[in-house]
Amino acid sequence: MNPGEQLRRYQADNRRRTIEKIETAMRAIEAELREHGYYQHNDGRITRKELCRRAGLGESTLKNRTHSDTAAAADRWLKQLKKYAPTLKPQVENAKQARIADLMVQLNRISHHYNRFKIEYDLIQRRNAELEEENIALRKEMAAATSGPVSSAGAGLKAESGSIRRTSTSPTPSDHRRRWRNR
Repeated sequence: MNPGEQLRRYQADNRRRTIEKIETAMRAIEAELREHGYYQHNDGRITRKELCRRAGLGESTLKNRTHSDTAAAADRWLKQLKKYAPTLKPQVENAKQARIADLMVQLNRISHHYNRFKIEYDLIQRRNAELEEENIALRKEMAAATSGPVSSAGAGLKAESGSIRRTSTSPTPSDHRRRWRNR
């Protein structure tokens, strides 16, 4: 391979790497614009110089005759970007305020849902407490009527002539659970 061909290859690789870096920087800037609604660096200004800085290149890179096509593509991209993205400081401030207002609306919506959930939760808790009290009262009634212990599930009980008595001595499900936990 002759020196001229090596130089051409080196320049082609270098140009390809430069283009890749610039395209990566463009995608990163666009992602930031989508995420925040404005460009957070350089007071919101997106210029050729800022694009080169984000790509990790010198500011004169796009002024080089070798990169004239890349510079033209970058200029088209910047022109297109300025149509939909705020790039002047007042526009950036307005975009920040709009983003803050949007986040406040979202926060209010979430707060409203939380408050509604909390009210429903409190109602359920209150109803649960009422049912627990009713259950205790019914157990006491049953215990008084049988004058003996009452199992929690009522398993193994038989009603005969107005009284309730245990029909078997086999273990109840709660007995099995106690034994299982104490292993």
